[in-house]
Amino acid sequence: MGVFLRRGAFCLLSLFLFVSAAGAEEFLLPKEDLFPVSRLVRGMKGVARTAVRGRQVETFDVEILGVLPQTGHPRNLVLIRASGPLIERTGGIAAGMSGSPVYVKGRLVGAIGYGWGFSDHRLGLVTPAEDLLRIPRWPDRTPAFSPAPVASSDVSPSPSPGPSSGDRTPPVSGDQGDGPASGDLPELAAPLLVQGLGDRSAAELGALLGRPWVAGGASGAAPPGLSGKTFEPGSPVGVLLAWGDVTVGSIGTVTAVDRNGRFLAFGHPFLNRGAVSFPVSAAEILDVVPSLESPFKIGNLGPLAGTLNQDRAEGISGRFGVLPPASEYSLRFEDVDTKRKELRRFQVVPDPFLRGKIAPLAMAGCLEDLWGRRGQGTGKVEIRFEGGGLARPWSRTNLFFSQTDLATEMLKEFALIHEALPLNPFQEIRPLGVHLRVEVTESPRVLTIERIEMPEDRTYSPGEKVAVTVTLRPWRKPPQKRVFQMRIPPKMRGRGEVVVRGGGIAEPEQESLQEGWRSIDSLAALLKELDAKEANQEIVVEIRGDLRKDPRDPGKEKDTGSKLLSEIKEERLKEGSLKVLRTNYYVEGLLRKSLKVQAPKVGEEDDSD
Repeated sequence: MGVFLRRGAFCLLSLFLFVSAAGAEEFLLPKEDLFPVSRLVRGMKGVARTAVRGRQVETFDVEILGVLPQTGHPRNLVLIRASGPLIERTGGIAAGMSGSPVYVKGRLVGAIGYGWGFSDHRLGLVTPAEDLLRIPRWPDRTPAFSPAPVASSDVSPSPSPGPSSGDRTPPVSGDQGDGPASGDLPELAAPLLVQGLGDRSAAELGALLGRPWVAGGASGAAPPGLSGKTFEPGSPVGVLLAWGDVTVGSIGTVTAVDRNGRFLAFGHPFLNRGAVSFPVSAAEILDVVPSLESPFKIGNLGPLAGTLNQDRAEGISGRFGVLPPASEYSLRFEDVDTKRKELRRFQVVPDPFLRGKIAPLAMAGCLEDLWGRRGQGTGKVEIRFEGGGLARPWSRTNLFFSQTDLATEMLKEFALIHEALPLNPFQEIRPLGVHLRVEVTESPRVLTIERIEMPEDRTYSPGEKVAVTVTLRPWRKPPQKRVFQMRIPPKMRGRGEVVVRGGGIAEPEQESLQEGWRSIDSLAALLKELDAKEANQEIVVEIRGDLRKDPRDPGKEKDTGSKLLSEIKEERLKEGSLKVLRTNYYVEGLLRKSLKVQAPKVGEEDDSD
């Protein structure tokens, strides 16, 4: 940053920063000179610019009351008192005015950023322009649009990468901690605007992001040619976390825009996540809502207009006219009872950690909003992941039933899988597409395991087949019988049992992982273990018992203690000691029958093949 002296007066001529993949670019403070904090005197008069109706920028009067030095960032805060007709109309400085530029003698002092609740709303704190101008000096990290390569099973060490334009040390000195030093001062952040979700998910999302929420609107995709020319200091601007049929975002105010479309806004952090890639949008203010705690702006998030690159303690910075990549989500919904079908599509910011929290709540909110109810029911969920980094799309289907809250129950598994796949340690999935197909009914489509029948009072031999008859009762319908031809494991001796259960009930655990004998070492291995997970609509019939080494061939038995579940399941299905039947019902119940297995007589062949 170059700040030049001109006969004792500060005049900002130019600021330079490096941006990834583009080399050095000039960041110019538009027209206005900088008014340094060191020259501020109590009683100085100035004006601030903001919008309180539509996009029209208006002004109100401010008076400088003093400077509060800080130990971190921002380094100073300027105390002001606002006045004038606009302030009388709004009831004071409102949340959503954050970023509103403040000028003294035509020079930019900084951006309104903080205030106090349940107090005199005419008082506020300004983040100085010197601090705001530090934000663009951080390196940007914009995710690539191109697909990620498919993972290789070979892992080899790579040399340490040298410096690159996308990973630079900020060209500033001193402490660069992100945490603001304003103590418990509340940011003048507008409430989270949420559209397309049920109230419960919207409230959970607000709690997750630490923001109160209100119902908001959105006006669609970006029109061609939208650029920084649409914005000026004082214009409303939105920052989005999700957009499309689901909208999650917040409104603030633009502080400055340069001729290349770079902008500064907010005067405080949005989520304080550092280098980011969030879309910014136009915004329209409907009105300012009075409040004893703090008045706040309410409005609509408009068309996409650019990218937020930096979310720092002093404020936010980005570029208009350039849109970021995103992760795509869709929910195809069908209400079996009413025959109603709908499709919701939305996009979420590419931040894998933030996306992992937002997307499941957004899906749950869409489902609750589309079904229009809470309570009991049965639902089928098909999950499909696709994108660069996957050799082929991965999918899973499962059935869920709840007596109290189906919408919540049926998406718990999706939340776990959504965390496991996009955050897997092996391979980035880029671009990421996640698609759900959901069918719901209020009816309990439940199948109960009622009885097990098999020959009584007999001793079986290893490898022998046994017929297991299972009685199944669909909810409030006549029972049905199904016969499973099971095979005693060739190495089983002594007492054992036949177990019939619904999928996922008493499912074996990954003992080899828990005990440290194995690890999952690739994305392909992770997908294989996810494929091996039981589903709730399955009837699982298995023979369990003591598997001992054959004394005639002690080296014949493999060590099962170091096998993953997918490997164990595959072997047991092949030998016939495990059978899985997929149904169209949610299967409940677990029943057992004991059996006894004798060792083969000396000289007899073990029918193990």
